[in-house]
Amino acid sequence: MDKTFRYHRYLFVMARKLPGVSIGIIGACWLPPLFLYLAVYHEFYMPLVRLALVGSLTVTFASLLIAMVLNELCNTLFIVSETSLVKKSPYKVRVIHFERAVAFRFVNIPLLKGFGLLSVPETAIRLPFLIDRLPECITAIKNGLDAHAKQRTYDAVNLRTFSERAGRYGKSIYRMQRTLSPLFHIALWTMVGSGFVAQVFWNAAFPRILCWAFIGMVIPLLGYLVAEIALNRAASAQKTQTPEFLVDQSNDPESTVAERRVYRITAALTTLAYVAAGIVFKELIS
Repeated sequence: MDKTFRYHRYLFVMARKLPGVSIGIIGACWLPPLFLYLAVYHEFYMPLVRLALVGSLTVTFASLLIAMVLNELCNTLFIVSETSLVKKSPYKVRVIHFERAVAFRFVNIPLLKGFGLLSVPETAIRLPFLIDRLPECITAIKNGLDAHAKQRTYDAVNLRTFSERAGRYGKSIYRMQRTLSPLFHIALWTMVGSGFVAQVFWNAAFPRILCWAFIGMVIPLLGYLVAEIALNRAASAQKTQTPEFLVDQSNDPESTVAERRVYRITAALTTLAYVAAGIVFKELIS
């Protein structure tokens, strides 16, 4: 029975939200000149207008490029049958028959995640970590190679490493899908609150208001990255019983409790860092 694999769902969400996000960013580019027009000069400040125009064009071209990439990724399929691996993209179909395979291995790239590679003499198919249910895909390919007596094409330890890393990455993606919306709202309201404090209580100049608002947005995001690093290190330290442990464990009570503990500790430390940064910033601008 054929098994079909796609890229992670968050890419499809990004593709759906890209137009709205692009319009929002373009609108944000025009807020500073509009604010100065209404509140200060009562005429457009042309250097800022030109900067907003450049920013809008940059966002437009970047959005078009990202849309092209997302369109290809969202319409790409990896199909594992009993006899072959097929990669179907909008522009190309590539097939590798297991009976002709010469190598199946995990290519580890330092500081990057790397990728899997199934090769025949004339071509190869890459298996990036962006594939949803990647450990299941790895197992299906391995079973297909075994059925064609191709055990010598792979190293069991190498594939286990690939499968375990894919599992940890998959769990990280599931966490991101659960926390992305709350994180976005936290970062947004922290940015708004920081700008309000800088304007009302500190009487800061407009560039410094923007600077502190940006810092207020970035600090929660950095806290989330710290939490993810801690969770990934904890996951990598755990011993797994089988390489196929790697399905969505988001409903595992023990895993959920551990994640909440890490998020609470990180949130407390991030709040302290935000307050400390605010004190330092206030001293610098006073």
